[in-house]
Amino acid sequence: MTRRQEKLRLALFLISIITTFLLATTGRSEQATPSPRSPFAKGAIERIDPVHNTLTLKTRDGLQTFTWTERTYIFRGKEKISADKLKPGEIIALRFFTNEQGRLIAQRIKAAPAQRDASPNPQP
Repeated sequence: MTRRQEKLRLALFLISIITTFLLATTGRSEQATPSPRSPFAKGAIERIDPVHNTLTLKTRDGLQTFTWTERTYIFRGKEKISADKLKPGEIIALRFFTNEQGRLIAQRIKAAPAQRDASPNPQP
């Protein structure tokens, strides 16, 4: 076997090892990164009960009642707000989980940004 053939054989061997490694790690990374996402709901607020920290949302699947806690993040646009700023009829989106008692606990609530008055200022 000539020196050139040995170099060619070594190069092919290294290419096959690198290819095998890349294929093995690519397949593993796709399987190892499942996207664990919390369930999501969107709809209009039907009722708000500040005493029990619950809100009832009218979704495509019907009415669903969610509980918020001190750990629930509530936003209007990019501004963090408190639950008392939410109003019935407002469209919101939220992420939630179901606790051991079967209650739907809101983790993050996002309300649409407040609409500005688009009417032009009257000239005196």
